[in-house]
Amino acid sequence: INAEYGEERHPKMPTKLVASAVLATLAIAAIMVVTHRGASSAASSFQGQQATQLIATATRSNCTNAWSKYPAQLWDEYCNGKGWQDTAHVLSESSIALSADCTQYGEAVNQNAVSEAVAKCEAKAHAPCFTFDVNRDTCFSCNATHIPAKLEASWAKYCHAPGVKSFAMSRDCRQGAFSSNGTADSKERAITDGVDACNADGSEPCAVFSVDGGGCPNSAGSCDFRSRLPTCLQIKAEWCWATAVAEVARFYGYNASSKVVATKFLNASRYTDEHCGGVECLIAGETFFPNATNTCCANEGLDNVAMKTCDQGGTGPQVVDAIQNLTGVRYKTVYTAVSPSELDAILCAGGGSPVIVAVGWQGPYSWCTGGHALTLGGTNGRGKYYLHDPMDRAQHYQTVSYEELMHYIPPEANGGCWGEPEWVIIPAAA
Repeated sequence: INAEYGEERHPKMPTKLVASAVLATLAIAAIMVVTHRGASSAASSFQGQQATQLIATATRSNCTNAWSKYPAQLWDEYCNGKGWQDTAHVLSESSIALSADCTQYGEAVNQNAVSEAVAKCEAKAHAPCFTFDVNRDTCFSCNATHIPAKLEASWAKYCHAPGVKSFAMSRDCRQGAFSSNGTADSKERAITDGVDACNADGSEPCAVFSVDGGGCPNSAGSCDFRSRLPTCLQIKAEWCWATAVAEVARFYGYNASSKVVATKFLNASRYTDEHCGGVECLIAGETFFPNATNTCCANEGLDNVAMKTCDQGGTGPQVVDAIQNLTGVRYKTVYTAVSPSELDAILCAGGGSPVIVAVGWQGPYSWCTGGHALTLGGTNGRGKYYLHDPMDRAQHYQTVSYEELMHYIPPEANGGCWGEPEWVIIPAAA
């Protein structure tokens, strides 16, 4: 990208991804702490303030077990469709927001669920709140890419079953069952039957985990390839772009087997762990030090001159080059909007291709600058997209609408800012 994307950036100019994070307000004093997330540009930097502590992520982590702090009724109402008195609940947009100390919450189920939940929470807490859950992503201790061994056979049968169907599980993922009612029956019937079957399988209450095959491993022609696209967390403040490249490279079979370096950052033999084995340090090194590609893996201190050069954002062309260098697969940078139909075609053709979306932070506050790189691991073909944020959680996808992608509110921190796509990395043939 060829323009500044940092504190002094021009909002409408093409931008370079900076690993930056707008952080949640902490403590009673309500002092907003802000860090920026990764990206950059060829002619100039897409950079924001250095991140010294990812406080928003820590805050979200502190609330990981938030469900246990509230009455079981809240989980039942939010995750379990209010006892199935209203099955449309589980098919609607939904969100829960929490205060920084996890003691207050707001819940909403409608097309503006994210912002409404935050507003409800802040009205109770009299302090800023952050989004804890969108579309029931935190309702279970497992996810579609890590199904417990006990349920693998049932999950496989569900994924191959025809027609309208649903899969339900308990919160601890220890019991589960599915319903497949064929093409003639309603989706609501499939949902209630799946939950009833799961409830009969044990003593824990169940909720809908998947509808119509959402989360199932993809086959040729399907649009959901989350099981083949790693969901890694960025190691350094500015490396969201390198993390996205590492994920895409792994999708196409790159394993860095010849690049194993014993450093703080890199253990390429563990490419599937939450940090992609540290492979992003190799990507940064090959981008910024082409004649000494291990530089960003070998230098560990931010006070080191080389590491300061390493910990910076990457431009659209640099991201494209990095993908091709690692995999031989050609991508391109698009600076115009990609329509839902175009996005669906890319995510579905030939088993699907990953997409990288670079968003720039927008909002009324001075800290709403910089940008971030996100990856898309497919679509359900009905207007929902599977999005991974390298500042959110490992092994985790959000399910978002096209509108939510165009107006991205990160789950780990709101801070009054949102992200709008500035450029998109898609296959060159698209």
